[in-house]
Amino acid sequence: MPTTSPHQPPPPPQEVQVKQVLFSLRWRVMCQILLALPVIGIFVCLITSMIFHSDHINNTVCKVYNFLPSISAVTGVSPQRYLWRVAVALHISPRLLVAFVSKSHYESLGCILSPPQRPAYQSLVRAAFYLNLVELGTLCGVTYISNKENYPVHEKFFTLFMLVS
Repeated sequence: MPTTSPHQPPPPPQEVQVKQVLFSLRWRVMCQILLALPVIGIFVCLITSMIFHSDHINNTVCKVYNFLPSISAVTGVSPQRYLWRVAVALHISPRLLVAFVSKSHYESLGCILSPPQRPAYQSLVRAAFYLNLVELGTLCGVTYISNKENYPVHEKFFTLFMLVS
C-alpha cells in the first residue's frame, strides 16, 4: 500500500464505471402518475359500473333510484373493487412519504419563530401530521372494508375520513 507524506496531495479518485441505466423517471412525474391513479381509477370504475352494473349500483335500500351512484357502490362491485383497491394502494405510498417530509420541513421552519411561539407551532405541526396519518388510515379502511362486507365499520371509517380530510 503506497504511503503519502502529509505534504503530498492525495491521489486522484478513480473513475467509477456506470453501467447502462435501465429505467429513469423523474420524481415529480412519478408522483403525478401515482397521485392521478385514484382519479383515473374512480372514473374507470364509474364508467364500467354504469355500463355493466347499472341497475345494481343505482338502487338503494330505501328503493330510491340514484342518477349517479355513490363511490362505495361503484367500487363495491367486481372487478371494479380490485381496480380501486390497487389504485388506492399505489396512491397511499407517496402520500405517506409526503406526510413525513412535510412534517420534517415544517418542524425545521420552527427555528425562525420566537421562542415563546415555538411550542404552539410544533404542536400544530404534529397535529397536522397525525391528522394526515389518520386520513390515510381511514382511506385504507374505507377502501378495503366494503359497505357490503361490514357496513358499521365502513360507515365509521367513512365518517372519520370526512372529519379529518
